[in-house]
Amino acid sequence: MVWIRFQCGKVTFDYKTEFGQTDVTTCNFLTAKACKKGVATGATRRIPRGIPADKKADIIAKPSTVMPATGVEFWRDLPTAPVLDLITDNE
Repeated sequence: MVWIRFQCGKVTFDYKTEFGQTDVTTCNFLTAKACKKGVATGATRRIPRGIPADKKADIIAKPSTVMPATGVEFWRDLPTAPVLDLITDNE
């Protein structure tokens, strides 16, 4: 493929296989089942999930000396919550 175009909201893409090619080939990239039933989307979170408070404190304390100011600001503004650590526990 030398040229490819995906468009938002469509389940097809167009492509060309040669540089001098004028016409495009259209291909459906979803399975037939997904085209019939649609693609499931997850539930949207209304509030931020947050991270454990001790993990946030470690992140701010240790790497903040080499982190840019915007990175430190991001971690300070991140909400905390009594949740599982997704690194060690899958939710």
